Amino acid sequence: MNCVQKIWTQFYIYLKKFVLWYKILYNKRTRDDFVVNFMGKRVPKKTATIAMCCIITILITCIFCICYLALTKFNAQNTTHITVEIVYADSSIQEFKIDSAGATLEEALLDEGLIESSEQQTGVYTVIDGVVTENGATWQILIDGEATDSKLADIQISNGDCYQIVYTH
Repeated sequence: MNCVQKIWTQFYIYLKKFVLWYKILYNKRTRDDFVVNFMGKRVPKKTATIAMCCIITILITCIFCICYLALTKFNAQNTTHITVEIVYADSSIQEFKIDSAGATLEEALLDEGLIESSEQQTGVYTVIDGVVTENGATWQILIDGEATDSKLADIQISNGDCYQIVYTH
């Protein structure tokens, strides 16, 4: 049973409960009376209306919670967890733990906001994490400590990978 079927099944169950409560609160024989029969007790209509509103609110909240949990679980299964270290020109290092649904390093860095999409056409990035390369400097990519000449768009990511992007003169 997939996620959508589970949500609809839960919704149908709550809908049946809602209809049952509605029938209990608004019994046709006592509809025009001052009081209604609520779980074997005679209750003023105002109290019954407030109880019905509470039940509806709880029902809607449950539906949203089920949808949120189902979608969160679905997204968590399709997320890749990687580590990216950026070594700046002054040799300072900043580490980023990235959870991305992208398949390439370029997509992961775009999702995190470390690179700008305006440079995506050329595949050569001069600005990473707001730092612009100057005087012929470049960004060197290291995969698990080994240098690569591949472009960011060509590097496939997988869970647990560690990447370094080093500012080189």
